[in-house]
Amino acid sequence: MSSSGKWSTAAFPDIAVFPRGPIAELELERVAGAVGRLLTRNGIDSGARVRVVVANCPSGPQLVQVNLCVRGTPARVQTITPGAGMVLPVVQRLDRLIERLTTKRRAAAPAREPIRRLLAASGHGTITRRKNCSLLVGTPAAAAAVLDAMDYDAHLFVDAETGADAIVYRGDSAGVELLRSPGDDPSAADPRIPELSETAAVDRLCTVGLPFLFFIDPVSRRGNLLYRRYDADLGLITPRTS
Repeated sequence: MSSSGKWSTAAFPDIAVFPRGPIAELELERVAGAVGRLLTRNGIDSGARVRVVVANCPSGPQLVQVNLCVRGTPARVQTITPGAGMVLPVVQRLDRLIERLTTKRRAAAPAREPIRRLLAASGHGTITRRKNCSLLVGTPAAAAAVLDAMDYDAHLFVDAETGADAIVYRGDSAGVELLRSPGDDPSAADPRIPELSETAAVDRLCTVGLPFLFFIDPVSRRGNLLYRRYDADLGLITPRTS
């Protein structure tokens, strides 16, 4: 393993694995080999970055995140497995991602995935990651394409037609739904997009049990996206203002 924590195998040198926690080298080889063979079978030769995170106990669950590029499109999957030796769910999820990016099919509803149910659980949460981003300015269709490719629950962007902060997300079916912030027009307020302080937004997400919450910051008047991370803590995305 390199000083940066990166691990790779001679059989698949383009699969860079970044482990965190007590993980046997045999498990890293198993994950790298499964991902590498799948990419080879699908004709993807650009490699991948794989993050493997385990609980601090020998029998705990394991998270595997794969970042790659499919036909020039940045893509990602994130899967929780019961533990070491259970790489099949990762391969199946990655295979579905590659298929939908190459066939342009809509992704399956996230509620069918065990990880989505875990992320929607109620309970304590603390913001451990903040991202102040220059948002994509585009159509809802373009935002939905990013949602599918990056395997997000929700994607924050600026609607090019209205100039409003907005999100696309998957509803109860396989369809993608859209929420736009009211901008400077109070009459366009949407009860599904509350105006909340950061503290109040965290409290609502954790108390109700939501995978994400789109809300209006009362100071910046911009749409913010709060979401539950794989480790049960929270992430917050705020728009970068020019």
